[in-house]
Amino acid sequence: QRQAPQKIPSGVQPYNRSMTDSPGSATSRRELPVSMSNLRGMVPHPTTGLYLGELAWYVNDEDVKAPLVEGGIVDELKDLTFYEHKVNGKSRGICFLEFNNTDAAAKAKEIYDKW
Repeated sequence: QRQAPQKIPSGVQPYNRSMTDSPGSATSRRELPVSMSNLRGMVPHPTTGLYLGELAWYVNDEDVKAPLVEGGIVDELKDLTFYEHKVNGKSRGICFLEFNNTDAAAKAKEIYDKW
């Protein structure tokens, strides 16, 4: 005989809202689910770090710093780190930047969003 698949309990509650919920009901007071694309660039608190991803393997420090030079905030850059493949030494296309203060990081984010 074939057994039914075992159901594994999940801590994630599904979002169910019927059309009959009134504005004052408990279900309508819950926040609506937010997709990850709506969260892009939003952080609950300012940070001095910035992540750049999906870079070509040949992008180097100077390429990343060029927009900061044009924006006049390259002096606020504290650290710049690329991650490389262990086997071939090429960049993974990931770069982390750290700035001296949150204002510089916010300005850099605006610059890189247009880059």
